[in-house]
Amino acid sequence: MCCIEELEEQPKSLTATLSDKPRLKRELFLDVMKNDDSVHFYTGIPMLGCHNTVVNLITPEADELKYWYKN
Repeated sequence: MCCIEELEEQPKSLTATLSDKPRLKRELFLDVMKNDDSVHFYTGIPMLGCHNTVVNLITPEADELKYWYKN
């Protein structure tokens, strides 16, 4: 009987997780950034250290990026 109750609760829990977009994005990002293999799979960059170096190099410039919007 307890298994049925757990299965009935599972969709509610998953729906709550999916509706919390900031948390979901954070968890997915952390999953991608866990090791060299996952970084290479998702980004094509061979190592996590290389990825971090690229991010650190472009972050100061990206902070000053100006977007052009079509009105």
